[in-house]
Order: sequence, then C-alpha cells, then structure tokens
Amino acid sequence: MFFPTLLLILTQLNPFPHPPIAQTGIASPYSQSILLGYNVTWPPTTKGIASQYANGVMQEVIAYRQRVGQIPQDLSLYDGFIAVLEVDDIGRTYLLRPVTSPHWEVFLAVDCAGIADGGYAWMTNSGIIAEVDWESAVRWDTVGHGIEIEMIPLYRVPPQ
Repeated sequence: MFFPTLLLILTQLNPFPHPPIAQTGIASPYSQSILLGYNVTWPPTTKGIASQYANGVMQEVIAYRQRVGQIPQDLSLYDGFIAVLEVDDIGRTYLLRPVTSPHWEVFLAVDCAGIADGGYAWMTNSGIIAEVDWESAVRWDTVGHGIEIEMIPLYRVPPQ
C-alpha cells in the first residue's frame, strides 16, 4: 500500500511551482497537508456538474474499496469522497470546489460509473463529472440537486 510512503512525502516535499499552499484558498489544514506530497496539474480544471450519493451509500463503497486494498485505510486527510467516470481513477486524489467557492477541497475517488447499469451514460449525457458523498452535499447545501464544480486531478510525487 502506498499510504506510508505518501505520508513521508507529505512531510518532506512541496513540489509546487506556484504560490505557497497557504495562498491558494485550500479549505482545511488537512487539505493543506495532503497537498504537500502532490504535483498539481494547475490548470487545467474540468468544469461540470456534481450530483451526490444517497446517505450512507458512499460509506459502503469506501468499506469495500478498503477491504480489497484499492484505497488507504486512513482517510482523515480527505475533505470528501467522489465517484468519477473511469475505473482507473479510483484511488486518485482530486481538488474540487463549487464554482461559486474560492476554497478548494481534497477528495478521494472511491467509485466509478458503471457501463452495465447505465451510470456512465447517465453521467456523460447529463454533464456530471463527479458524484460527491452525502456529507459533502450537505456541506455544500446541494442535497437533491446538482451543483457546478471545478475539478483538478492530483498525481503522487514518486519517492526520491
């Protein structure tokens, strides 16, 4: 599992060629600390709609992904969780924010759209680029309707 290595990187590196993290509008101290180990594709951002999972559903997905080793056990550094379009993006970290917010939040992709159940077609046809966890939808006051977001993928910095 990559997480112990990631923690070491987080405490030692700041690979950003742009303003210090404290000046970027990152929402929480946890968000700021997790970004120290990432190289951000800054820009481009992807804009689209975020819908949300029903209450409790994302927690079931998280438990499964942890059980099969696809995501870390310690999720305390993340502000929220998302489902994305592509299966290869499960375990990737993203910055997300509603377009009306100046604050970026750190999200972990824990699920993806299914082709067999029509989820992929529904998301792409509706302009949905992510589905957020229930708690994030409550925090953003978007339960029951979508919200326009910006999303930036982050990539782990390889160990030196």
